[in-house]
Amino acid sequence: ILTKKKMSGVKIPSWQIARHLELAGEHKSALKFYLDAIEEDISIKNYDRALEHLERGMILCKGSKKKNDLLKLKVDIMLKNYQLKEALITFQEIEKCSGPKEVLNGDYHLKKAMLLIDLGNPISAMKTLKSHAPAKKVSLCNALILEAKASLLTDTLEAKIIAKINSICKKSTNNEVKRIFFELLGDISFYQGKIQNAIECYVKSFKFANDSIETILVELKLCFAYFQSFEFHKAFYLLEKVLWQVNEIKNPLLKSRILNQILNFYLATLPPNSVEKFFRVFLEEDMRTPGAVSQYFRFLGLFLLKTGPIYQALPLLNWELRNLRSNGNFYELNQLLIHIAVLLIKANELDLALSYLNQIHTNSDFITKQKILCELLIKAKQGLEVKQHELYELAWT
Repeated sequence: ILTKKKMSGVKIPSWQIARHLELAGEHKSALKFYLDAIEEDISIKNYDRALEHLERGMILCKGSKKKNDLLKLKVDIMLKNYQLKEALITFQEIEKCSGPKEVLNGDYHLKKAMLLIDLGNPISAMKTLKSHAPAKKVSLCNALILEAKASLLTDTLEAKIIAKINSICKKSTNNEVKRIFFELLGDISFYQGKIQNAIECYVKSFKFANDSIETILVELKLCFAYFQSFEFHKAFYLLEKVLWQVNEIKNPLLKSRILNQILNFYLATLPPNSVEKFFRVFLEEDMRTPGAVSQYFRFLGLFLLKTGPIYQALPLLNWELRNLRSNGNFYELNQLLIHIAVLLIKANELDLALSYLNQIHTNSDFITKQKILCELLIKAKQGLEVKQHELYELAWT
């Protein structure tokens, strides 16, 4: 009766029909209506309810192929619902059922690689990308962009990757690809220490954005680029704009990343009292996101290093350094080593600062320049002579 009413145009939720059919033992028909119910839930962005109906469908589903299709749908819903760790577990479930070759057909390898990058595991992301070569042109562009992002995080960016991106992505007619492409070129320029180039690329990225939420992270990157080029008025204008917009962000990981970078900036520039207030806001927003404990240890360690005592700060920071190393996130590791060294120099712990600087191994000209600056500052504080060739080396970087 319910099915006939629905077919005649009466608005009856599909899950009600599915439930009745399930209880009547009509499992094949019930599964069809559960899939309809999932579509209805997704259309109104009720992802939690969609996942509930999907679980009912999984119970009724027979055959590994259908089960895999439902698991892939589950991944898509979880990604829309920002359940990132759960989505990664679901990817692993699919691989157990069908093996990695089947799961990575289509664009699923790209989704998994992006997920791993978002979760701060670039080495696993690179392995995922190497396991499958996309055929479609847009997929190829996305794969190259993800490869470059992973290379930036692992601090292994090579000229051939940049050349590939320039040759393929520039020809793309997809606005979303272009937006991400110019943002990535900005990141690469920043990595290379070409700050003016980075600024130009970030500004170009805005032209291809569909809404203001897409530009928030780029605006923050542009803010830091302006700060590095001593354009402080523009930098603080953008920072204030980002802070006004941050509460509009629904993606908790993006929100966490933005607050994370702002807190890093504040730790470097503001007095301890001002940093402490923002740190409390950061904790309230961030403790529910993946990697929150790691970020808490990092910022608590940096804050203690800024205010003292040092012996309480370093164990927390060393724990975070080990964590970044284990995930292969060497660019962030090197940035943290620089930050620790700068704070130790300010505290006149010069030998300790040098021991952290000696751990840096990087391809980034930006990091190299900061490292040389710190080493020269240590020499000056120790009363040692700064040689002319060292100043030339700094100038050329």
